[in-house]
Amino acid sequence: MGISVGVAPRTQIGVSLPYYFITDGSGFTSHGFGASYLTAKVALTQTQRVNVAVSPTVEILSWTSPGIRRVNLVLPVSAEGYAGAVRLYGSTGYFSRGSVFGTGALEWPLGHGLTWTTSIAHSYSVVSDPAADELGMTRHRTDGSTGLYVTLRPTVVFFASVGRTFAPVNETSGRLSLSGGISINVARRGTNVPRVP
Repeated sequence: MGISVGVAPRTQIGVSLPYYFITDGSGFTSHGFGASYLTAKVALTQTQRVNVAVSPTVEILSWTSPGIRRVNLVLPVSAEGYAGAVRLYGSTGYFSRGSVFGTGALEWPLGHGLTWTTSIAHSYSVVSDPAADELGMTRHRTDGSTGLYVTLRPTVVFFASVGRTFAPVNETSGRLSLSGGISINVARRGTNVPRVP
C-alpha cells in the first residue's frame, strides 16, 4: 500500500507500507507489515531527452536485529530517457545498512493500453559480516522482474508483475515474487498519466 503526493513543482513525497504473507519450506507461515518507507522525490531536470531525479528515502524496519538500526537511509539518483518508443530507466545509490545498488528497467508500449515492463537490479554489501562470510554467503545479489500494466483511463492504471532472484540461488533467494495493484491519479485535469510505482 502506498501513496505519493505532489507538494511543489518537481517535488513529491510518498509513503509505502507493505504487507507480507510467507510460507517457508517447513510449512511455517508468517505474515504482517514489513519495512515501511518515507520518500521525497525531486526532479533535477524535467522535459529533457534525459531526466534526472533524487529520491532520499527513510526506511523504518518492522523488526530489530543486533547491529542493524530500525531507521535507515537510502540515497538514490535516478535517470529516465527514450530509445524510440521504449522508455529507459536507471537508478544507483547507497543504502546506509551497508550496500550499494544499481537498477535498470525498460517500458515498452504494446498498444491498446498495454505496456510491458522489465527490470534487473544488482546490490553489493560493503559491510563485512564474519558470520555470513563463514557460511559462504556472497555479498552480491541480482534480482529481475517483468510485468504488464493496463491503462483503462488516463487516470487509472492496473499493473501486475512477477520476479525472482537470479544469483545467488540458495536458501535465501527469492524463488518467486508476485505483485499487482492499481494506480489512480486524483490530481486536476491536465496532469500526466500515472506511472507504475
